[in-house]
Amino acid sequence: MERAARSSSAKFTSLLSAPAFTVGPVTRIGTFKFAAPLWQYPSADGWHFVSLPGEISDDITDITVGIRRGFGSVRVAVTVGRTTWRTSIFPDHKTGTYMLPVKKAVRTAEHLLTGADVEAQLEIVDL
Repeated sequence: MERAARSSSAKFTSLLSAPAFTVGPVTRIGTFKFAAPLWQYPSADGWHFVSLPGEISDDITDITVGIRRGFGSVRVAVTVGRTTWRTSIFPDHKTGTYMLPVKKAVRTAEHLLTGADVEAQLEIVDL
């Protein structure tokens, strides 16, 4: 993953001109806390994502050598508010960060709207 290619702005929705990231302390190896804006992929399917902050993406790239799956994905457990689920994060080669898909059930349960900051705790499952 090219770290120099990281962009500081999301171009996927007009609601997000310059996302602000908040990064929390690592509580144990493979566990990360952060806040970043929710954005919708420009397609008819309505996929929603949160782009992980660059610093966290770099750490994940470093600690997942040898355990990444298809398309460079990494299996994770995520908690947003009171909702916890398992999914995979995927590398975004345009920005050099990972993308966290946020399914509709989570967006509904946690009242998340496109453009709003999502506070998340993410744990890499396969460590």
